[in-house]
This record gives sequence, C-alpha cells and structure tokens, in this order.
Amino acid sequence: MSEKLPTRKNILKEEKPVRIVAIGASAGGLDAISRILENLSPATGMAYVYIQHLSPTFESHLKDILSRLTAMTVEEASHEMKIEPNHVYIIPPDKDMEILDGALTLIQRKPRPFLHLPIDKFFISLSERQKDGAIGIILSGMANDGTLGLKAIKVAGGVTIAQDDSAKHQSMPRYAITEGVVDLVLSPFEIAKELERLSGQTAVFKLTAVQEEDVEDEASDEDLKKILQYLKQAVGVDFDHYKMSTIRRRIVRRMLLYKLETLNDYSIYLKQHPNEARTLYNDLLINVTNFFRDTETMDYLEKKLFPQIIKNKSAGETIRIWIPACSTGQEAYSLAMILLELLGETTAISIQIFASDLSELAISRARQGLYSKSEVVDVSATRISRFFIKKDDQYLVKKSIRDLCVFAPHNVLRDPPFSRLDLISCRNLLIYLDTVYQQKVMGTFHYALNPEGFLLLGNSEAVGSAVSLFSQIDKKQKIFIRKSRDASKAAFDMNLRWRVAARLGHTGSVNIRSKISELPAPVRDLDKEVDAFLLKKYVPACIVVDQDLEILQFRGSTGLFLEHSPGKASFNLLKMARPSLVFELRNTIHKSKKSGEIFRKTGLEMTVNERTHYVEIEVVPIRNTADQSLFLVLLEEVMPGVLAEDKISNFRDDRIKQLEMELSSLRKDMHSIIEEQEKSNEELQSANEEIVSSNEELQSINEELETSKEEIESTNEELLTINQELLTRNDQLTEAYGYAEAIFSTIGEATLVLNKELRIKSANKAFYKIFHVQEEHIEGRMFYELDKRQWDIPQLRQLLEEVITNNAHIKSYEVCLHFQGVGEKIMLLHARKVVQHERKEAILLVIEDITEHRRVQRMLEERQAWFHDMIDHAPALVWVTGQDSRINFLNKALLEFTGHIAGDSDYDFTSYIHENDREQYKATCTKKFPDKQIFSIEYRLRRNDGEYRWVLETAKPMFSPDGKFTGYIGNGTEIHLQKTLSEQLNLHVQQRTQELRETNIELETSNKELTKTADRLLSVLNGVPAAITLMEVIKDDKTGEAVDFIISVYNHQVLELTGFNPENIHENSSIERKPKLKMPELLDLYIRVLKTGEPVYKEISDLFPGDNSCYAFFITRQIDKNGVVVTILDISERKNADKKLMKSLESLQAVLDCSPGSISYLKPVYGEKKEVEDFILVVSNQKFANEFHKPLSELVDSRATELYPADAIAKMKQVLSTGEHSYEEIYFSEEKKWSGISIMRHKQGVVIAGLNITSLKDAEQQQIKWIQQLDESNEMIQSLEKMRQYISHRGEFLRATSHDLRSSFGIIMGATALLNLMDTEEQRARSLEMIQRNLRQVTYMMNQLLDYSRLEAGQERLEISNFDVSDMLNELCESMVPIAKDKNLWLKIDGEDQLIIQGDLVKIRRIVQNLVLNAIKYTKNGRVSVKWGRSENIEKLSKFTDYQWFIDVEDTGVGISASLLSQLTETSEDVKQVMGQSSASATGEGIGLFIVKRLCELLSAGLTIESNEGEGTLFRILLPVTYKNEGN
Repeated sequence: MSEKLPTRKNILKEEKPVRIVAIGASAGGLDAISRILENLSPATGMAYVYIQHLSPTFESHLKDILSRLTAMTVEEASHEMKIEPNHVYIIPPDKDMEILDGALTLIQRKPRPFLHLPIDKFFISLSERQKDGAIGIILSGMANDGTLGLKAIKVAGGVTIAQDDSAKHQSMPRYAITEGVVDLVLSPFEIAKELERLSGQTAVFKLTAVQEEDVEDEASDEDLKKILQYLKQAVGVDFDHYKMSTIRRRIVRRMLLYKLETLNDYSIYLKQHPNEARTLYNDLLINVTNFFRDTETMDYLEKKLFPQIIKNKSAGETIRIWIPACSTGQEAYSLAMILLELLGETTAISIQIFASDLSELAISRARQGLYSKSEVVDVSATRISRFFIKKDDQYLVKKSIRDLCVFAPHNVLRDPPFSRLDLISCRNLLIYLDTVYQQKVMGTFHYALNPEGFLLLGNSEAVGSAVSLFSQIDKKQKIFIRKSRDASKAAFDMNLRWRVAARLGHTGSVNIRSKISELPAPVRDLDKEVDAFLLKKYVPACIVVDQDLEILQFRGSTGLFLEHSPGKASFNLLKMARPSLVFELRNTIHKSKKSGEIFRKTGLEMTVNERTHYVEIEVVPIRNTADQSLFLVLLEEVMPGVLAEDKISNFRDDRIKQLEMELSSLRKDMHSIIEEQEKSNEELQSANEEIVSSNEELQSINEELETSKEEIESTNEELLTINQELLTRNDQLTEAYGYAEAIFSTIGEATLVLNKELRIKSANKAFYKIFHVQEEHIEGRMFYELDKRQWDIPQLRQLLEEVITNNAHIKSYEVCLHFQGVGEKIMLLHARKVVQHERKEAILLVIEDITEHRRVQRMLEERQAWFHDMIDHAPALVWVTGQDSRINFLNKALLEFTGHIAGDSDYDFTSYIHENDREQYKATCTKKFPDKQIFSIEYRLRRNDGEYRWVLETAKPMFSPDGKFTGYIGNGTEIHLQKTLSEQLNLHVQQRTQELRETNIELETSNKELTKTADRLLSVLNGVPAAITLMEVIKDDKTGEAVDFIISVYNHQVLELTGFNPENIHENSSIERKPKLKMPELLDLYIRVLKTGEPVYKEISDLFPGDNSCYAFFITRQIDKNGVVVTILDISERKNADKKLMKSLESLQAVLDCSPGSISYLKPVYGEKKEVEDFILVVSNQKFANEFHKPLSELVDSRATELYPADAIAKMKQVLSTGEHSYEEIYFSEEKKWSGISIMRHKQGVVIAGLNITSLKDAEQQQIKWIQQLDESNEMIQSLEKMRQYISHRGEFLRATSHDLRSSFGIIMGATALLNLMDTEEQRARSLEMIQRNLRQVTYMMNQLLDYSRLEAGQERLEISNFDVSDMLNELCESMVPIAKDKNLWLKIDGEDQLIIQGDLVKIRRIVQNLVLNAIKYTKNGRVSVKWGRSENIEKLSKFTDYQWFIDVEDTGVGISASLLSQLTETSEDVKQVMGQSSASATGEGIGLFIVKRLCELLSAGLTIESNEGEGTLFRILLPVTYKNEGN
C-alpha cells in the first residue's frame, strides 16, 4: 500500500520560493478583484500579483482602493522588489512586468503599434522561471490577453482559473475557456474559497518540486505505474519511457483540482471516472509554442540552411520537411512563410511540410490555421498582411501557406516515419523522453532523412549516444547533418506492419508479433543481466545468442572456439564455430531451448593448428526485460587429465567405454530428432493442406478483389470529379469571401457584425472613423455597452433579437444619440441575419449617418421661407411682363417707390420716367423685346415725393422649361448717389490735378536750388587736401551681400589719386582701375563700417606700385546706410618725419595744419598702480589750437583734464585699452555747428581728429526734406487715382451684382407666377426645381455680399480652435461632387487622412468653398482638384517659408490674364479694383476673390496664384498650424 507523499527522501530541503497567484484583468476587473479580496483570508501564505490593463498616462489609485478591502499589504511593484507571502502587488502604469529569482522586474512598455499584452507576458515569465505552485486567474476583460499565459502555466503544472458569467466583460475569460486552457470556472467568491483551499494543499504542491534524480529513483513507484498502465489501456499510448518529472507534475496538477492527496487516491479516481483518462492524456500532451520561436534559429534557417537546401534542388523537385510534435502548427506555418519568401510565389521548386503530433485536438487546431492577436504578436506586420486574412478578431492563414502543410496525428515512437526528408525540426520533444526512447527516435530520424539531410533540435537537446548517426554542423545552433550508415536503416521497428496484418486477419500475425518481441533488448539492460550472472557464478569465455543462434555479445577470449568463415560476413554461431563443435553446439542449445534448463556437454575434441584441444560446453537459457529468449553459451578448454574420472589402468578399455556412451547418447539424440522430424512432417502436411485450402479461398477472394477493384476505380473517378468540383467551389467561396471582406472594409457607411449574443465581432473602417473609437476597445463587447450604454434602447434590443430568432429585417430605424468628441448624430439602422463560417449566425448592422442630410433639409426649409419673404421685401425694383409686354407684377419696393396703388390695372410705368429719358427707354424696349435680348439702361424715375432719382434697370427674357418665351422680368437699382458722387469726384480730380501741376513747378525750382547747393558743397570738398569720396555699395544679386563699391561723390584729390577722369569715374568700381584700393583688408573695413556704422581709421603704406607714400584712410558710413564716406590722406611725409622727429617737426606740423579738421596726439600718464590717470598733449595742428583759442605752443604738454570733460577722457581710456576707434558727431548749439570727432589708438597714445561737417549736415538734411516732400506728393497723386478707380469699379460691381440678383429674382417670380397656370405635376416639379436652383444661387450671392460687407467694415474676428482640417475638407468636397458632376467635371480630392491644426474652421471653409465654386463655374471641361497637406510635401514653397500646411485648388478652366493676375497678388486695395472689374465681366461673383484675399490676410495666410490663359489656374494657400496669440 502506497504511503502519502511527499517524503523526506524526495523533497528538496532548501527553502522554496513563495507560491504566487497571478491575476489578470481588464475592463470590469476591479469589481471582481475587490470581491475576491473581500472574501479571501489574509493569511494564506501566498503572494498575489494583480496585472490590470492601464493607460500609459493613467494615474492609478488601485493601491488605495484595494488596501481598504484586505488586511494584506498592498504595494505598487517596483523594480527588483522581493516577493513576500501575504502581500498584494500591483503593476504600475506604462510598465510591463516579469518575475526573476523570486523578485519582480519592471520593463518599459513598448509604444504603439506594438501589441501590449502585459498579462500574457507575466504569466509566461511565471511559468518559465517559477513553476512550483503557480496559479493563474483571468477575470473580466476584453480581447484575449492572458490565454497564452494560462496555457504556459498549465504546461508547467500550475492551476488555471477563469471568472464565470459574472464577469462584466466576458471576452478574456471566455476565450481562455474556449481554448481549453482553464481548469476551473468560478465566481469571484468561489475563487477566493478555492485559493484558501489550495493554500492548504502544501504537501501536494511540494510534489512538483521533486528533483530529477529522485524521479528516476521513484519511477517504479507502484501507484504511478498503475496510473500509466491504466492510461496505456485507455488511450493506447505508453508513457513508461517519458520523463517522470513532467508526468508527475501534470498528475499532481490534476490531484489539486480534485482535492486528492496521494497518487493512490488519484489512481482510484481515474478508474471511477473513465473520461478523466482522456483529460489526463490531453494534459500530458499540452505544449506551448508560437510563431518564429527562437529568433536566432529562425535567422539561421532563413540565411544559411534553407538557401543551402534550395541550392541543391533542381527545378521540379520538392523540399520535404517533417515537424514532429508540431502542437498547434505555428512552427510549420513559420517555416512555410520563410521558404515562400525565399523561393517566391512562382517557383519551380515545390514545398511539402509534414507536421505531426500525438494530440488530435492540436492537429485539428493546426488544420484550421486560425489564431488570435496574441498568438501572432511575434509575426511582423509585413508577414501578417501577406500571409494572413483578418477574420473577425482573429487571423486566418492564407490558402497559399495552408496548402504547403500536411497535418496528421502521428506517434513518432510507434508509427512509420515520413521518408526522403531534407529537414526534420524536432524541438523540445526529446526533453520529455528517457534515453531508450531518445535512441529509438534518433534511429527513426536517421532512416527518414535523405543522405545529407538535416536535423534541428531544441536549445536544451542533443543527439546523445547517436553520435554515429549525426554530426553537428553549427556549434551555436543545434543543427545536425545525417551520417551515411547503411546498417542504421534497421535501427527502428515498423510496428505498423503487424497491426495492419492483424486488421487484415493475416494468419501469420502471431509469428510477426513474436519476431518483433524477439528483437534485441536495449544494450544497457542486457549488460546488467549478463554481468550480474557472470559475476555471480562464472568467469569463462562466453557468448550470448538469440533463438536464431545470432551472436549478440562476446565475453572473454573466444578466438580458440570461434573464427570468421570465408564469404559474406556473419555473426551466426554455427558459421563461426569450429567444425568439430558445430553439431554439439546446435544439439546442446536445442536441448536447453526445449527444456528451459541448463545443459552441459563435456569431452569434446577439436584440432586447431594440428594441436588437439579438449572443450566443455554449457548452455544457460536467460530472458531479458523485454521477455526475449536468449542463451548464454560458455566455452571452456579443459586439460586431458580431467577426462579420466576413474582410475583405470587400461586406458584402451576406458576409451571404448566412453565412445559407447557417446554413441548411445547420439542414438538417443537421433531418435529424438527423428521423432521431432516426423512430427514436423505431419505438421507440415497439415499446414500444406491448409495452405492449399487457403489458396483456393484466396483465389476466390482475389476474384472478388478484382471486382471490388473495378468498383473502387469507378468510385475513385467519381470522387476525383467531386473533389475537383469541391476545389472549384472552394476557390469560388474564397474569392467570394475576399470580395465580401473588401466590400465590408471599403463601404462608406459604418457597419458592424454582431454574433447571436449581440457581441461585436468586427467593424469596418468607417465605423472607427465616424465614432472615433479603436478596434481593441469595442471588439468582443456587447453592442449595448458602447458609449456609456447609449445604444441600450429597449425597442432596438427587441428588433435585433427578432433578427436572430425570426430572421426579420430592420430597415431605416432612426435613432438620435450624442457621442463624446463627435457630437449629436442622427442615424438610420439597417440589419439582417447572415450565416458565416461553420454555420455561425450573425447580424450585419449598417448605421447610416443622416445628420448632415437632416441639417441641410432643415436649413433649406428655413431658407425657402426666408427667401419667399425676401422677394416681397427686396430692395430692388422688380417688375414682370407677359408675352404682350404688359406689366403683370410689381414688387412692394417698386410700388412704394412710385407711390402706385397695388391692384390698379391702369398702370403706365413710362409715365413715371423723366421726359428726357422716356423716349430712349421706349426705343430700347421696342428694339430688344421682339429679339428677346437682355438689356440694361439708366434713367431717372419719379419718386412718390415727386423727385426724380437715377435708376439702373436690367431686363431679362423668361422662358418656360420647354423653351417657350413667357415674358420679361426686370429689376432696377437706385444709383442716384453713385451718379452724383461720380460727377463730384470727377470735378474734384480736375481741381487736384491743377494743384499738382503747380506743385511740380515748385519742385523743379527746389531741384535747381539743390543743385546749386551741391555745387557749393563740392567746392568745399575740393578745398580739402584729403581725397574724399562717397562710395555706393554694390551687392551680390543672389546673396544680397556687399561685394564692391562705386564712387558717387568725390573731390579733385580723388581724381589725382585714382587716375580716373570725371567721364568714367562713375562707370567703374574702384578695383577695376586700382585693384590695390580693394585689398582684402581695406574692403573688409568698408564692409564692416557699412554693417556696423562705426567709423574706421587705417594707415596704408605702398598703396601703389613704386610709390613709397603712406595714406591714412578714414572711413564712415553714409547716413542713408547705402555706402561709405572715405577720406584718404597721404601721410607719407608724417611718417618720414616720425623717423627724424626733430628735423621734420615743422613739416609735420604743416601737414597737420593743412588738415581740414583738428588733429591732436596724446600720450597716457600712468599712476602708481599702473593705471591711466590722465593724458598729455604731444602734438596737434592749428585747427586744434584755434578751437581752444590758444597758441599752439602753449597747448603742447597740456593735461587732457584741462582740455576735455570727464566723459571724453573716459572714452580716450577705453580706446587706448580696447584698440577700437571711436567716432562721434557732435552739435554745438552755441556755435551752431556740427563736428565729427574721431578717437583712435596710435602706438602708445590716442589720436583725436575733429572735422567741421556743418555744411554736409545742412545739405543732407535739406536733401532728405525735399525727397520726403516729393514722395508725399507722389503718394497723394497715387491715392487719388486709386480712389477714383475704386469708386468707378465699385459702381460697376454694384450694377453687376444687382443685375444678377434681379435676374434670379425675376426667374423666381416668373416661375412662382406660373405655378398655378401649370396643368401637370411634372411641369410644377420642373418649375419648383428651377425656383430652388435660383434660390440657391441667390443664397450664395447674398452670403457673398454679407461676407463682403463684414470684411469691408472690419467686423470679422478670428475664432481660433483645434480641429481636424482633413475631416472638414473631405466633407466640403464631398458635398460639391454633385455640382461638379452636373457640369461633367471630375472633382479630385487628395489630402492627408488626418491633419490637426489650429485655426478658424468657418473662415477656412469659406475660403475653400469660394475657390472651389468659382473653379467649377469657370471650368467647362476637365477637372477641379483640391489638395492639402503639410508644407514639407510641397516641392516649391516660394517665399512662404514660415507656413506649415497648405491648401491647393486647381482647375483646367479659362485661366486669368497676366494683367489681372499681377493685380490679384498685390494689396487689398488692388483686389478691390480687381473685384470690381471681374464682377462686371463675370456676372457679379468675382467678389469671391476679394473675400478670399481678405480672409487670408485675416488668418495670416500666404496666397499665391499661378495661371495660364486657356490652361487653368492654381490657387495655393499656406497657413500656420498654430497661432501664438489668438487675439490677433
């Protein structure tokens, strides 16, 4: 009787990790975990890890919530936190979590589009790194996260639990239950109690912690053997040679579920519940796999092994691969994908992949090829799109991949293998087998592979003792190549043969079984058996033979007794034994076999190499563990003396007696053999008779088989025909399914597929776009739970249930709901029942969004009422005549204007016209009326107060729908004010023109005075000894940088210095004649002064070749910053005087005195701290002395503090310390003069130069003043001219707009008047259609006028907000498609799917609407395209480099003239003129260009226009994505 486990012998003595309960949940999981903790004991000794789906940015309060529900410590997990019992750990947001060595490790969550599966990740980590006592629980949630993790825990021997129907969202638990990876389905309360019970099963849990060595010792445990024996009888699979540790772990897991404590209890339970055997069998076979498992191995196959196999294949050959233990098929499909990528779809080399497994459930799943999102998470997006079809919330392997794989149930240890294989991939199967089965599998693989086939094993597997069969080709990867060895072909048994023979009733089946049972026993067991016997009793030379006398083993030295015979090699004992021993060996073994006892034969002689040997033979029958009959033959040489047993002196008599005994024995043996032979003959005779009888029966059976064969062939032909039809039908179904999927995904209406429980199976793209939801948020949820249960409408629920139960249809069921972030939606629902794959019923629900339709319908009704009222209150003077030219309608405005009473039939309209205009009006009407032509005329009309007012009237003929002339409609607009203003403006312009002529005369006089002043200034400059020039800058056309200078003003010294003459000095730059003047250093100084405005003093020697002179350059920037003033002074003499200071002092002073300005040189005076305290005057010129009104001699050696103020001394110190020269222009108010003061460092002192520039300043100021007056006069003239043009164009615009409004109102009035006169509904419908068309036109024109009025009045304000401009533009363009189709135009829409910007939605919409409508109107054929996107997608951005998104509106219309196009790109005032011009020539709708331009300015947008007459126009608007200040 078995004892309770565990015992002290087989349990690890070291402390085991804390048992962990992993709990995964998503939506609705908080309620379930709360109820579990409320009912769970805080002292279970287990740790609880709660993994909840959380948003990365979500601030979790789970710790606070759960802490109030349990006495256990609740903590948010941190990196490398050690797990302790009776603690609850919570996953933090934006993290993934795993377990390692009893501690929690945190991993940064990967961003989208990576599929986030935190529950699977932790569960799998728990199953791999801490198998002992793991418990996995799945609570409420959507999608299928956690299913793979539960499967991994179950494989590792843990317990798996799922929440029952109490889950708010049942997708996660239900999917796990469907996949068969859940042991218990319980409510939260029951889960808590089950956890408490499992926490008390410590002894049973420890069974899973048994060490491998202990497992080997306990493999003979009686209870475990009984369980395996019963399992073998129930399912036909022998698990005796499987790893006992794995089997024990899986059995213990079942014991936990049934509350059993010992293996004996489970053995009894197994016999009492027959179905449990199949469940245990499935548990033992369950395995975890995934696509492209082990990335390094897959890369090796793709880059090295498969290319090598393909290289060795010729066209028409097949690549054959076998995957034993394929589980649910992911590895087979993975290899098929890699091969197909390498070979391509149209390769001449075919692919055939055999995938087998013991589990029929796994094979069935693999054949379906249907996998969840979590199962394809390791497949790249490219491969998913190429090799999978999305079906509801799962992925189906495409037919191109499925056809390459053959899935079949197969026992690699028992069934014949597949043959002629190029590769066998057997990963993680050998680890579950012991050495005996591993050797058997290796022999099978060796037989199945081609001579140079490959074997792929798992990372923790090896070929073991089969090194003679395979050699490893890559040290890192477990890839082996088959060795050529003919004998290995028979290393495995073909058990299928006797099973097939037995099924066919073959008479020799028993013999076949016996032959199989007599196969050699495993080497290790045979060694033990033989060695144990020999060590116990014998130590002679011996051999082991089987029943056919084939030698299996040799022991000791057998060379004296055995030798190889010539010819074919053989291990048969009778062929290897010495001839004199053959008979006795055969006879002795025969006797031992017959009696089952030990037989001995002594006194045998044999001659070897002419020497006589005496031999003793002993045969011992033995049996191995496989119950196979073997014989141990002991051969021993004995000495001759041993043969003389009796001490007889007569050796001859003794020899005779011995021979007689042997002869007697031989006779007995011969008699026995004869009897056996006779008996055998009788048996053979009987067998022969049976064979003859059987032969006759077989002939009869053969005839029947021939008949059956013909029938089978006929049936086979029918089956082939049916199969071909089924294949064709399958292709048609696949194609239809593809069409259905394409239609479903591209249909514009939101569409859902619901199962019969009204859960969402799938939705199309339109649904996600319209309702702004994600796929993972809705699939698997109840339809009524969407959007805070807004869809939970009782009537709708009843209708949908009737669709399933009664096959009813829902047509146009209207609902109105408000969605967050979308707004209110009015929808029509349509639904019907459909039958999907595997006859599953579903509901196809189509949601038609009619929100915009209803809004437009309401707006149209309001507009119709508004315009009916507006016609009668329109400001225009409207009249209508019949065919006889008699007026039959006057609107209210005309009646009130003339004072005529409504209803008076004696109405003479011409009597109200001024007598000077009456005849012209009648003549125009008489001329135009018969020809039915449009005409316009201006005349004076008497108002009701007797005053005549100017009126512009436009008359237009009216025609019925059939083209019949029905009369005229006319409308008049009072233009009296415009007429009067125009006359007054013309008079004012004439007066202003005369004033400008007088101003021009004054300007000419001023110019003469300016010329005179310039001549005087030049005389002053010529009196200066230095060369003084005003040089204008020359800039590079591309970069805008200064590159050279050209002389504009100069004195005579410049001509002498440069060699120019007055005729060519303005034509060339300085370097063209004197390159030395543009030495790099000097040119850099010019440019620096031009940029900074700081004057520069520079002394340059050897300016001209052969000239030893030295020149001083004083450079300043012109006031207008367009050039520099360069003063060039030859200081050669001063330099020479410096060399001979004492001798040349007078000459130097003369030079200084000749300077037009004051010059002084001062040296610093240093104090005790070596800081400059003061300056002392060393030398100065007479101009300097004159400024101080002292003789020059008295000023020498004067202190600077005596001459200059403190700020000047500070500036001198700064120049001395920094070396930067200083220049300043100072105005002396007392003396009323300007002086230019320059301070620069010279050697150890500073030079101060002053120049009286009063005349230059006065001339400059006078010149600026005159130029400003001239510019103001020109601007005034231009403003007056623009005002005149604007008023003229505005009048033209008003006349054209009034004309269009009168035309539309006339048509409306005419059609309205004729409604009652029409006899048929068709005529009334046409008339109403015409009225509606004109009403839309009038509405558009009135909106344009209102926009124009608001823009002109400056009343428009920006309303900045964030929105998706792509949605708005798509909606706007879709609404204009019918308008384009009416003109047979193609409206092309091209833009980004989503573009979030900041701006004014209404104004951007008005801009695009105006441009698109104008484009459609003025395009006769071709297309109108609307494009938008980000600015980086534009090839040429022109000058608008600060804008970040654009809108293009392009047409193939008449285009815009060059003159008009140039005006459109100018200022707003120019656009007003263009608006007036275009209005006059384009029926009044050119106002749209003005509105577009003004709105673009308001939005800080850039507008560019490209147009060619007769080819089309492109309007491009560039706008910023954001606005820094929304108030602007």
